[in-house]
Amino acid sequence: MNVSALLSELHIIEQKGIEDGEIIGICSDSRKPVKGHLFVAIRGERFDAHTL
Repeated sequence: MNVSALLSELHIIEQKGIEDGEIIGICSDSRKPVKGHLFVAIRGERFDAHTL
């Protein structure tokens, strides 16, 4: 999926990084970033990834 196509469908709180490119996967662990993957912050019981 193209980044700009995805962003046009979402309510964005904060965006960092490039706006155009191809997303080949999704990750939620900020300690293990993978090139081409979209990072999604998830609020947990003990840690809120939105604070990164």
